[in-house]
Amino acid sequence: MKKLYLIVVAAFMLAFANQTMAQSNAVKLNIFSLAIGTYNVSYERAIDDMHTAQLGFFYLGYNIGSGDYKTSFTGFGITPEFRIYFDEALSGWYVAPFLRYQNYTIKEDFDIDDDPATPQNESGIGTAKGTLQTFGVGVIAGHQWLLGEHFTIDVFLGPVYNAGSAKVSSDSDADNYEFSTGAFDGFGIRTGLTFGFAF
Repeated sequence: MKKLYLIVVAAFMLAFANQTMAQSNAVKLNIFSLAIGTYNVSYERAIDDMHTAQLGFFYLGYNIGSGDYKTSFTGFGITPEFRIYFDEALSGWYVAPFLRYQNYTIKEDFDIDDDPATPQNESGIGTAKGTLQTFGVGVIAGHQWLLGEHFTIDVFLGPVYNAGSAKVSSDSDADNYEFSTGAFDGFGIRTGLTFGFAF
């Protein structure tokens, strides 16, 4: 009888440990990012009962403008963050400081007539090509729900500051072109809505 009791207790402890382990990891997809042509996935892992580490990766293909004048950004970004939960790891309200690295290829159409380096007998539309690298830092606040044992919904919002510079490529139609980096440089807002799978 005593052996049977020990077996039952051990089985319950093992089941509880497996349930806890099943909720110590999550893989998530950012739904907001899809609206601007960005594929953003992240992996979150519990460090202890109140803290997690998350690593996000995104690929961006974003176009601005129409007709003959367009600006396109293509590239990737990496976002490591440290989450501090107020209830328990992977569930409830949290704040999270984060870092961000972005690397993009830029193409921007322009009037050749507007380029002072262009000979006077040339006109038309040129394409400036270059690269943009930025490093950013920020903090977000959010709430994550665990639905059952295996699904998550995460909503977050917070400020971010990115700093970097754009360099003109050697195959560009303009050697000294100044790119409009817009929201990719300076202060901005990081927000998202993710759906995920916990395991």
